Amino acid sequence: MIRKTTIRNLLPAFILFLAGMAWSDGGTFTPLTKPYHVVFEGLSGTDLEPLFKQVSDTWNYRNAPPPTMALLHMRMRRDSSGFKKLLMSRGYFNAEIQSDISGVPDDLTARITVLLNKPFVFGTVQIVFTNTLRGMMPEIPARAVLGLVEGERAYYRTVTIGRSRLLDEVRRQGYPFVKVTSEVVTADYASERVNVRWVLEAGMQAKFGTLDVIGLKRVKRSLIQKMVPWKKGALYNPSDVRIFQDLLASSGLFSVSILSMQSAEKTDDTVEMKLEVTERPRHSVGFGVGYNTEKGAGVSANWEDRNLFGEAECLHAEVSVAENQTQGELSYCIPHFFHRSVALKAFSRLGDDRPRAYDSVYWKNQLGMSWDLSPQLNLSCAYALKIASVQQFDETQKYYLQSFPTSVRWDFRNDRIEPTRGGVLFAEGEYFTNWKDQSRFIRERFRWRQIVKLWSIPQITLSGSCGLGLIQGGDVFDIPADERFYAGGSDTIRGYAYQMAGPLIDEDPTGGCSMLTLSGELCVKVYGPIGLVGFVDGGNVFEESVPSTEESLLWGAGGGLRVFSPVGAIGLEVGFPLNRRSVDAAYQFYITIGFQF
Repeated sequence: MIRKTTIRNLLPAFILFLAGMAWSDGGTFTPLTKPYHVVFEGLSGTDLEPLFKQVSDTWNYRNAPPPTMALLHMRMRRDSSGFKKLLMSRGYFNAEIQSDISGVPDDLTARITVLLNKPFVFGTVQIVFTNTLRGMMPEIPARAVLGLVEGERAYYRTVTIGRSRLLDEVRRQGYPFVKVTSEVVTADYASERVNVRWVLEAGMQAKFGTLDVIGLKRVKRSLIQKMVPWKKGALYNPSDVRIFQDLLASSGLFSVSILSMQSAEKTDDTVEMKLEVTERPRHSVGFGVGYNTEKGAGVSANWEDRNLFGEAECLHAEVSVAENQTQGELSYCIPHFFHRSVALKAFSRLGDDRPRAYDSVYWKNQLGMSWDLSPQLNLSCAYALKIASVQQFDETQKYYLQSFPTSVRWDFRNDRIEPTRGGVLFAEGEYFTNWKDQSRFIRERFRWRQIVKLWSIPQITLSGSCGLGLIQGGDVFDIPADERFYAGGSDTIRGYAYQMAGPLIDEDPTGGCSMLTLSGELCVKVYGPIGLVGFVDGGNVFEESVPSTEESLLWGAGGGLRVFSPVGAIGLEVGFPLNRRSVDAAYQFYITIGFQF
């Protein structure tokens, strides 16, 4: 039995279908059975066409034509409103859109023509505060800070970013409860300018009050206090709140951490902070099976206690066995050592490395400290002691090395997992003393990598890097073989086997006292998280303590596939040596994970 509600729901669709039958060419019903073509005109030289296709039913359902020509006209008219909103969001308020259909029912072309005209620019920006308590008025930030520069192209996303920056700037002045009560964006067609007016309710200027923590079990409250970047009574600052939240997340101690604020009374000038946490299990065990281009196939196992004594002290043990490397390591870290930005780190490692250049059996111990000078800048220094037996060219030597490694790392990428702009600058110096013969040498390493986004849709990024390594204090064979520089492989010069891009003796690498590497890479996302990569790498290893201008660089080129995942980019690449020698294979395969540095 058909219900009345069912008939009532089907009736509009039936009437629309009859209207489509009536409104057709020549008053006759001509069904559309084949896919039609869609052409966009007037968008060349812009990045608008991919955006048009995203919001267009005419494009997205071109393989599913409606029953009649009239319904196709209706589909195109519905698209026009979405196109206009899209164009206005990018400053094209005077744009004109025309749609027409040509051809026969079996071969139709839906043509969308856009006349962009001149885009509007920003005009005036007005900011008004209301309901300021105790007569205190926040300072109005400069337009340059908000990003709404007069005379520049009026993108609506610039307005939304400006609103967010405005609220942040006011909150930094101690107004945590500021909010926008009115936003008016007006397009003046006479002057072709976009004017913006914001009305904000500032509320009270407040200070940090007490912090109430709920949910702690094994984690000590003293650790939370070390993480807090503000002092009670200090003027409220959202940057301090974000730093605290980042420290909570990076500690690895909590599965859930919720930080909230509230004012006890309307007239009170303090905000009470409340933290609710749920602790993670302190122990974890992991196992892995994998393949590394340099180390070969292998297995690994690890165990960790991330909260040994209640203040995030981390004890980590790991064992890995691969074709060219066997290694066991025990490490210990005390974060927030005297200060929330300082960590004390120590490790003891037993290893047996067997690359082509040498065999090294060693025991290395290191104790050091790491300072986060800012969220982007890290400084570390340590004392290390290494006992090693190194064999190269059928000669075995034993070393008793003490060293003082010091490094600085500036990471200004916009994202640690999938960066599209920014880069990493790294510098390290290490002073070595050999207890056996009292010989000394200094090793320095420098690396800079930069990445820029050339295009948004499809996403195209260009990255480049350069590296320099120097050793002073002796000839190449005075330096332990496992402390020299080597090139070739996925992180230096692709196209050449691991350690093989440099001086050789009987087809075996010797290593060198200096190294220079250069790299350029273009990545294009072709479908979802999948991208295509092309690269050119160059460089060489030199026996002298500085790169020699008399020796030419070795170059390699190639490409591959890269899949961007939540744990980082996973790449499969092939490289070809452009300066192929008799010892070089015609190509090399590489498997990479993450941002290569």
